[in-house]
Order: sequence, then C-alpha cells, then structure tokens
Amino acid sequence: MKSFAAVAMAALLLVASCAREGFSVSSARLEETDGALVFRFAPTDTELDYDFIVSSPSGELTWSGKAERGEAGYFVSPPLEITEGASFEKGEYSFILYGSNGTELSDTVLY
Repeated sequence: MKSFAAVAMAALLLVASCAREGFSVSSARLEETDGALVFRFAPTDTELDYDFIVSSPSGELTWSGKAERGEAGYFVSPPLEITEGASFEKGEYSFILYGSNGTELSDTVLY
C-alpha cells in the first residue's frame, strides 16, 4: 500500500509541475468602425498568440478568428461583420480567448 501512495504522490507532483499558467485580460472592448465591430483586448501575457470567439447577446451571431497584435499591448480582431443595413445588438457580448499555450479565458464585454 505504501508503494501505491508513493506512485500516486509522484504522479500528482508530475501533473502539478506540468500545469500551464493562465492569463487574464486587463481591458476588453467592442468598437464600431465602417459598419463592423472590432474586438480589442489587452491580455496580461502578450507573448502568446490568441484565437477568439465572440457571441452576440442573443447568441444568434458568432464570430471567430485569430487576433492580430495591435498597439500598446492590445490585440485586435478582424472586422466582425453582419448583413449590410442590419445593426449590432446592444448589450453583453460573450467572448472566449484561446492562448497559444493551451489556456483559455471566458468573459463578457458591453456594447
């Protein structure tokens, strides 16, 4: 039984040492430009690359893609577009960010 406990403890230590460090976002916003929204966010880890999913308040519209490095530590999405003549819903948009190290973060942003 003692050998099982030793193996279990070694496995636990190995898993703990492989844990990936997460990230947070100090600022996130949606800006309307030229009839589209642009999602801007400032992650605490600017060394990573980020993919994103942004969903409208109703959940009927979803955009995904790869964020580009912007200015002053911000990352920027390509334009999030909708049908010409339609307007973007006001309210709380949800987003998920996927860091290139395998970590992810979910949050919301008001528009």
